[in-house]
Amino acid sequence: MNKKLYSILILYSAIISCDQPGSNIEILPSGHGLITNFTITGQVAQAVINDETSTVIVSMPLGYDLTTELNPTITVSAGANISPASETAQNFSNSINNPFEYTVTAEDGTKKTYRVTVGILPVLTYNPHDSNRLGAGDLYKTDLFRVSNIEDGDYDYSITLGNYTRSRMETATRNEFYVSLVIPSSRNDGSDRVSAGNDGDITLSVSIDGTQYFNRTVNKEQYSLKTPEDVQGIQHDLSGDYTLMNDVDMTEIYFIPIAYDTNANDDAYNGTKFSGTINGKGNEISNLRITSNNRYSGLIAYTTVDARLNNIALTNINLVTQSGYSGGLVGWNEGIITNSYSTGMIAGSTNAILGSSVLGGFVGWNEGIIANSYSEAITEGYSVIGGLVGYNNKTITNSYSTGAVTGTEILRGLVGYNSQTGIVTSSYWDIGTSGQNTNYGTGIGINPSSRY
Repeated sequence: MNKKLYSILILYSAIISCDQPGSNIEILPSGHGLITNFTITGQVAQAVINDETSTVIVSMPLGYDLTTELNPTITVSAGANISPASETAQNFSNSINNPFEYTVTAEDGTKKTYRVTVGILPVLTYNPHDSNRLGAGDLYKTDLFRVSNIEDGDYDYSITLGNYTRSRMETATRNEFYVSLVIPSSRNDGSDRVSAGNDGDITLSVSIDGTQYFNRTVNKEQYSLKTPEDVQGIQHDLSGDYTLMNDVDMTEIYFIPIAYDTNANDDAYNGTKFSGTINGKGNEISNLRITSNNRYSGLIAYTTVDARLNNIALTNINLVTQSGYSGGLVGWNEGIITNSYSTGMIAGSTNAILGSSVLGGFVGWNEGIIANSYSEAITEGYSVIGGLVGYNNKTITNSYSTGAVTGTEILRGLVGYNSQTGIVTSSYWDIGTSGQNTNYGTGIGINPSSRY
């Protein structure tokens, strides 16, 4: 096996705390010109956009033919424009050595040029863990990093945290390997503790054969959701682990679904799916307003099998959509949702032509697991409508719905349509408030033996 050198330099620097909520994610006014999203069909991770260095890095999968022309979909700040334009075919085959340039022009004429690199590059994913353990009398904290999109083989890497450095070799299998960072956070000898692993910014740098391909600063506080801008900012890292620290009122923000579909005219999903975790801690996300022409809508448009949503209270949502897969919490779910609920209204088109939709008060289309959750949301549209889930293809357990369900066809109180592989257990709906007498599950007042 060929041995390639990966130097992963992880530098933790202390920062002065800021008392202003939401200071970590800034929503810039329309007079500014930034690239906010850069997507190429088939990319293996969300593009790394660094506004300070004016760079964009896009990783394509192993074996990808970079000599073909690519049509990136690019979004910029409100009121700004970009040249070359979004979806213009470009050849990025030499962009590692000679990055391709895009110029963003703001409303006031200010110009900013980004250098874009597209290549078969390693992907670094940061997943903070709070797993403490005792070892040799010291308390340790572990942070886990995943290096993926690489050929199988042996890799040398080094980690630096302040004055703490470690070098090691790992063997990549299935095109990835993991790095566990074990750092003493306190010492018995009374010397200064290595606190860098607990607070501050993290700068991740990956070099291959002396050439740096990845350099990114992550502020751990960006994973603490405290403001409406923080919630919308989940879009910037769709594989991150997030915690809702307090109730958040979304009234004043024009919200775009997290992991939104980038092509509303295509029936297939074209965006980057959410694969991270959100722990709501029982706090509320309230007064969310979504008006969507995309086929996937909700607080989160699309989740992967790796997504975990827990203890999320979504209250008084108002979602209006024309067609597609829509639910209060998730439009299309492949992950695991537990101990969460939604209230408000989910409204699709009642037109027979436009109303090709799957609507649920909680989840539109379910390919994952929903447990210990409920919806009180009103759901209305044309067809395939359920108080909790529009279409279920996997598992719903110990959950219920009470919201009114109205439409023309395929309407049920709990699940609009349950496929042959769909499983519904220990779940029910309210016959009186939903206005629906039939379903998959147990309606209040119906003999439990009728449970699906």
